[in-house]
Amino acid sequence: MSRRTRTKLKKLVKRILYILSVILLLVLLFFVMKRSYTQSQERQEKNREIIEKESIGDLEESYENGDLDSQEDIEKESSSDKEQRDKEEFSSEEEQDSTETGSDSGETTGVTPSPSGEPEDEQDSESTEASASLTDKENSTLLVLNGTGKAGVAAYWKEQLEEDGYVNVIPATYNLPVEEKTVIYTEEPEKAQALLEQFPNADFSEGKIQSGIEPAEGYPVPEECEIYIVIGQQDARSE
Repeated sequence: MSRRTRTKLKKLVKRILYILSVILLLVLLFFVMKRSYTQSQERQEKNREIIEKESIGDLEESYENGDLDSQEDIEKESSSDKEQRDKEEFSSEEEQDSTETGSDSGETTGVTPSPSGEPEDEQDSESTEASASLTDKENSTLLVLNGTGKAGVAAYWKEQLEEDGYVNVIPATYNLPVEEKTVIYTEEPEKAQALLEQFPNADFSEGKIQSGIEPAEGYPVPEECEIYIVIGQQDARSE
């Protein structure tokens, strides 16, 4: 065996011995820690037993000296407390039932419920608004102007508005440029609010249109109109 080979073997043996010593050290450390933990647990268990014995001894001493109530007295107090709680729960349930009965009869809020479940004043308000809207539709004259360049648009919206309750709807042609959106001209904006149902993206403008109007055949343009609707490209429908 050459000298070089022997040197390599010595180095290998040293490494193996080093690794074995490290492993042995770790094993010893593990057992030491485990034993220490076990001893700690045993000490805690002993301390717990000592404390329990001392507590039991104190209770027995107090009972012998008359500091603690007898078992019979404890049971009586427990029974009395239970009866008191039952009475309180019963009284609470009666108050709750009484409150619910008063609420159902309308005495709590002071408002008499209607058959539909809504207060009568809210129903009256909604009914008044609906009546006012219907009156505006019946009494307003609408001039629908088609300037989109597409035939039949004014006639289409005349039909839609009449189905919505408007009575006086007149179609006509508009000879001036129109916007992308529909524009509603009126001097009474409150009458035109309902038109948002048909034209949700429309713009409002205060005033009247006095030029660029060409009457449709069979529909003369009246001298006075409450609302002028210039149909925009977005609403250019004919069917």
